[in-house]
Amino acid sequence: GMEVSYGNGKVVIQHGQRIVASGSRCGKLYRLNLFRATPGNSESLLTCGRIPKSLELWHRRFGHLNPKSLVKLIRDDMVVGLNQSVSDKDKDIVVCESCVIGKQTRKPFVTRETRASRVLEVVHSDVCGPIAPVGVEGK
Repeated sequence: GMEVSYGNGKVVIQHGQRIVASGSRCGKLYRLNLFRATPGNSESLLTCGRIPKSLELWHRRFGHLNPKSLVKLIRDDMVVGLNQSVSDKDKDIVVCESCVIGKQTRKPFVTRETRASRVLEVVHSDVCGPIAPVGVEGK
């Protein structure tokens, strides 16, 4: 696995003895300098393809970041390689089913104004039946 070390405003990511990335703190974030894992040759370029650039895809890649913040990342050129043109209307375009479900809330159960004052004054039960499978004793 990888080992990440933080200290004195610096971060170092190592795989064994090899440094994979290092960086320095910039505000609340760390800016990483990545090192090439393999020498640059034509074979390594064969795996590169066109990256789909839909806002919905970037929304998922950034951990379901809210669309307004995603548009800000793109507009302010805060992410290297995220070349996407956006407008203010685009923040309303991304509709993610997972995010909609995750934001749903449930209303609390209504509490009764009066409580039972005696035993068995209010009885709650679940009613079910008849049940088709026969029990152990044939009942």
